[in-house]
Amino acid sequence: THSALMVGTVQDVTERVETDRQIRQLAYFDALTGLPNRLSFGEQMRQVLAGAQRRQRPLAVMFLDLDTIAIAEPPLKPRPNGG
Repeated sequence: THSALMVGTVQDVTERVETDRQIRQLAYFDALTGLPNRLSFGEQMRQVLAGAQRRQRPLAVMFLDLDTIAIAEPPLKPRPNGG
């Protein structure tokens, strides 16, 4: 009869997985709003562009710069004198 010897280690990686998740959250999402940031947008765009290219399909992208909208907003509010 032959006997087999197995040697190994067991390690709980729960903390490491949670740390990796937190790092990814900080890297790809705005800390204040929780919305995807520019890095996240860029990665998603690369994936979408690659898919459109593989399928030989046209693709349109509309990008709104919210910083610019915030600057334009105050003049559009009603003026106190009704003008």
